[in-house]
Amino acid sequence: MALTLQDAICPPSTQYAVFNNLRSKKTSVVYPDFGHEHLPGFADSVFHFLTFTAASAE
Repeated sequence: MALTLQDAICPPSTQYAVFNNLRSKKTSVVYPDFGHEHLPGFADSVFHFLTFTAASAE
């Protein structure tokens, strides 16, 4: 999950509340200088997470 610390639409407190209540395998990537916008490199992080999770489930 991407956590952006400059987001005025979804403040960090709500992002952390969602993350802390997820009951599945999870990871977070913090973007301190970004708000509600495109995040460089995040799609690659998601792909890696999904690939690793699927491979470890077999």
